[in-house]
Amino acid sequence: MLSTAVLAAAGLRQAGYQLTPKRLTPGFEHRLSTAAMVAVYGALAAGFALGAVLLQDRGKPMPAKSFLPLR
Repeated sequence: MLSTAVLAAAGLRQAGYQLTPKRLTPGFEHRLSTAAMVAVYGALAAGFALGAVLLQDRGKPMPAKSFLPLR
């Protein structure tokens, strides 16, 4: 689960800074140090992992294709 969250955060980083045209990027890399950027994406991955843990239903993870709202 944690590895999936890390891959998702890495994919978002890749999309934000490699696939997006430079004029549309947020520009955080100009204001934050490399260590701070790593911390930001690490926190994002931790949030994804925590969300996945909290959404587990009796030990079974939610299906990956399910985007149903929380009840």
